[in-house]
This record gives sequence, C-alpha cells and structure tokens, in this order.
Amino acid sequence: MSRYLISPLPPEDTAPPSRPQDFNIPDEAYGARKAFDRLQPGEGLGPDFQREIAIANATRASELQNQFLERQREILATGPDAYLSTRGRDALLGADATIARLDAAREDVLSQAANATQRELLSQALADHRLVEHATVSDHVGQQTREWRAATAAARLDQLGRQAALDYGDPGAVEAYDRASQSAAQEKVRASGWLESSDEAISTVGRARSSIWRQAIEAALGKMELKPAIALYERGKDRLAAADRSALSTLIGVAHEHEIAREYVEAIAPIAYAPQTPADIDDAHEEASARSDADWGHDPELRATIQHLLDVLFGKLRVGGAEAEGKRGSALDDWLSKRGEDGLPQTALPPPAIWAELDPERQQAVRDILKRNAEGGANVLGRTRPRIIPVSDKHEEDETEEVKKEIDKETGKFGRRVLHDLDETHIRPHEIPQPLAPYRPPSSAVKPSETPTPAPKTIPPILSEGAKPPVSKPQTPAEKLSASRGKLKQLDPSHPEVSGSPEIKEPSLIEEALVKVRNALKSAILRIYGHRGRNFEARVLKMLGLNKNTIKVTTDEGSSIPDALTDTELIEIKDRAYVTMTRQLCIQAKAAKRLGLTAVLYVRKGARVSAEVRANFIVREVSEAELPL
Repeated sequence: MSRYLISPLPPEDTAPPSRPQDFNIPDEAYGARKAFDRLQPGEGLGPDFQREIAIANATRASELQNQFLERQREILATGPDAYLSTRGRDALLGADATIARLDAAREDVLSQAANATQRELLSQALADHRLVEHATVSDHVGQQTREWRAATAAARLDQLGRQAALDYGDPGAVEAYDRASQSAAQEKVRASGWLESSDEAISTVGRARSSIWRQAIEAALGKMELKPAIALYERGKDRLAAADRSALSTLIGVAHEHEIAREYVEAIAPIAYAPQTPADIDDAHEEASARSDADWGHDPELRATIQHLLDVLFGKLRVGGAEAEGKRGSALDDWLSKRGEDGLPQTALPPPAIWAELDPERQQAVRDILKRNAEGGANVLGRTRPRIIPVSDKHEEDETEEVKKEIDKETGKFGRRVLHDLDETHIRPHEIPQPLAPYRPPSSAVKPSETPTPAPKTIPPILSEGAKPPVSKPQTPAEKLSASRGKLKQLDPSHPEVSGSPEIKEPSLIEEALVKVRNALKSAILRIYGHRGRNFEARVLKMLGLNKNTIKVTTDEGSSIPDALTDTELIEIKDRAYVTMTRQLCIQAKAAKRLGLTAVLYVRKGARVSAEVRANFIVREVSEAELPL
C-alpha cells in the first residue's frame, strides 16, 4: 500500500494593518488619529472626528498655498531678478522663463501635501493662481512692448537731433532729418496708444520736428557760425514750436548784431592792409572808433559791439607788431654781430628777408654802421663801436623832456648842454655803455686858455696784396697792463694812472662847475622820481651818466687800474675811454664772488642778456612790478 503525503496549504497573505494616512487623517488631527487606533474591525469614526480631519486638511492646504504665494511674489515683484522690474525687450524675452519658475514652485509646494485631500484642495487653489500669473505676465509683456517701441522711436529722434547739430551747415540735410523725425514721432504716438488726430499726438509730432531745427541752430550759434544759424532760423521758423521760437528769436537777434558788427569792422579796417607801426595802429584805431561812433550813434548796443571788435582787432595788431619788431631787431643784431669771412667786423648788407622789413631810417642807420666798420670801426684793441640804432620809446622821451625842464630851472644853459652830451635815450637799453669817466683838468703845465695838442692817432700798417696779418701772441698780464697804460696815455696824458701823480687837491673852476651841475641834476631827479623807488631813480641816473662804477680791479701784478681799462675791456667813443656795461656787470659779479656772495641779476622778461653775463650771474627774469627796489 502506497502512502500519499499531502503538502500543507500556504497560509493566506494577511493585509497590513490600516494607518491613519490611509483614511486621509493628517498628523495634525490628533484626536481623530488616537481614536482611529482604538477602533475595532468594522467600526468607523464619529462625526466629530470627521470634522476634525476636514479642518486639519483644509488648514494645511491653506498653509501650503501661503508658501506658494510668497514664492510667487518673489519671482514676480520683490526678488533681485523680479520679472515685473524688467523693461523693454528684456521683459519680452524673460516671460517664458518666469512662467517656468512659477510652475516649478507650484510643483514643489504640491509635493509637500500629506494626503490626497490636501493635494486636491491645494491643486484647485494653485490652478486659480496660475490663471492670475499668466494674466500678469501677459499684461507686462504688452505694456513693455509699447514702451520698447516708444523708447526706440525716442532714440531715433535723439539720433536725428544730434546729427542735425553736426550738419547745421547743410539746410537740405536738416530738412531730411525733419521729415524723418515726423515719422519717428508718429511711431512714438502709436506706441503710446494715442490717436494720431488727438491733441497729444499732434503736440508730440510738432515738438519733435521743432527739436531738430533748434538743435541745429544752437549748434551753429555755439560755434559762432552766425550766417548758417540765421539761415536755418529763417528757413525753419514756421516749424518751430512756440517755446523754441521764443527762445531762439533773442539769440538770433544777437547773432544779427554780431554779424553786422563783424562785416562793418572788416569794411572799415581791412586786415590785409593793416598798419604796422605802433603810431599808425593807434591812429587807425582812433579813426575807426570815431567813424563807428558817427555811423552807429543811434544804436548804443551795436556800437558797443563794434567797439569791442575794433579793440580786439587793433590789440592783436599791436601784439603782432611788437613780436615782429622783436624778431626783426634780434635778426638784425645777430647779423651785425656776425663777423665777415675775413674775421673783420660785418660790412655786408643784411639778407633781403631782413632788409625788406626795415624802414628807411633804420636802413640808413645800418648803412652807417657798416660804413664805419669798413672804414676801421674797430679800434686798435679789436672792439667795435657800439651799434646805435634809432628806436622810438615815447615813454622814455617824455621822462627825458621832464628832466630837461627841471635842469633848465636849476643849471641854465650849461646844464642843458651837459645833458645833451649825455643823452642816450635813442640807444637800446642793452647797448647803453658805461658813463664817461669824470672830467679831469689838464696838468699844470698847460694853461686853461691853451688848447692841448691831441695825441697822434695810430694808423695801422697797410699789408701788401696776398699778405696775411701777423698772428698775435697771447699777452701776459704785464703786457696787458703796459698796453692799457699806453692807450690811456694817448687819450688823457694827465691821467693819474699814467703820470703817477697824486690826486689833484685843488679842483679847477671847470671841475667845480661840473660838480655843481651834477649835484643840481641829482637834486632834480630825486625830487621828480624819488617817489617811484630807488630802482627807477638809479635807471634815470644811469641814463644821464651820473652814476659811476667805483669797483677797482687788481691785476696779477698788484697794480690797481681805475675802471678796469684793460685791452679787452677798454673802448673808445668820442675820444673818451670807459668800460662797457656788460664788463662792468661781470666785474661786480666777480668782486661779489671773492667776498663769498652770490651775484643775482634781475632783468625784465624778454630782455637780451649776453652769454658772458649769464656765466657770471644767476639771471632771473621778472616783470616790471616784480623788480626789486
């Protein structure tokens, strides 16, 4: 008998125990959740617990809705990149990204719902908010589209106005910009939502066209292009708005006045034939001013404008004339200072470029200088005579005339004659030589009534044709001293340095008279010019030869030579010996250095200072007011 085994049946799968969440009971429904745990199979929760469950689900759904609204507000309005803050084209391009951010926030909030009841309640509320979001984004897109169009039209108008300001000299171009501005303004009107027939639209188009003309006219006036400005105003004044026409009419009136004044000044004072000398410029200025007063006396404002233009014109002519005179004088001085190819003083006429700029008087003065150079204008010591070129200095002439009047009162004819001999007002300041040495009476062997025999003049030997002058050897200090005394002996045999005699104790009648004249001159100068300061007084005394260098120079041999009469410093004018002004300054500088002092020379700005003076002084150029007393 066979045995059959019957395998046992598998136990049935038991259902998991029920949870509160399965019955949409949220964790927040504490009473219903505890009651659910005590339920027997087949039992249900009472109405009170059901009401508690409904309230808890609705409250949680509202809380999640509030969370979504906070994120929605941040995306649309309050965040750093809020969509409603975007403008123009950026708003149009950012709409899709904003909707996507809102949908993502909605899904994130829905995922936080605890049960189906909460999800259903929250989904319905968020769906309603989605409709509002789309409407808000669409409204912003529409508004920013209009603003984008209006801003583009305004930028177009700005471009047209700026271009018109550049092309103010072309009225046809300004007309084209006017037509283009009309279409751009109409586009701006349409973008603003106005009807083209409305007052706002008509006013906007009119202001846009007027702005084109105003910008062009103001640009022309700003650059003093008066004729183009006036022409544009006359051509476009009918298209100017009332406010623009009122503002420009005053400016155009002034432009008319300036243009009339400019044309009038050009007519009565042509620049092409302008006067050259200061006197001619002053006369022309006075004549033009008088004519302007006669022609425009009925219009004071226009006359004042014309007078201003005349003052500016002739002022520039004066400045230009002074600069040209300075250049001419410098070029002429350089030419006259230049030695010829043979090493002798200059004898050739200046180049045509210099010669043509000189007036007849100065041309003759140059001829005289060159003639003296050709006839042996250089003395035996190799120094040429000072170049004396007549110039005009009205201020110094007036000063000299005033001094002459005072001298006539104090000293009579004798003093006037002495002043005439010392008059150097026609010598340029940098060419004024050292004043003549004080007059010394002849020796006792010669009576005052007798005429002393002049010293014989030394005639340089005549060289045969083709022969070269002998080359001179450098002189020793002793030879220089000997040569100086020899020259001094020819000029004044009775000089104490030559004769070795002591100073004359009893002055002659002539010397006493000369002292009285000099004292009278100094008294007059002190009374007239003392209030102007010591510097001005010293300059007047120097002009009249009343101040004398008292510095003595000692040679290597120990002998004192009055006024430094050496072979390189002695010059001869009218048979008198004295040192040059340049050398006198250098002597004073060297004496200061020996005493441990610093030699500073103050000169007026623009004054010519030789290289020798600059080597011995610290030269400081200052104005007239800054000159130290």
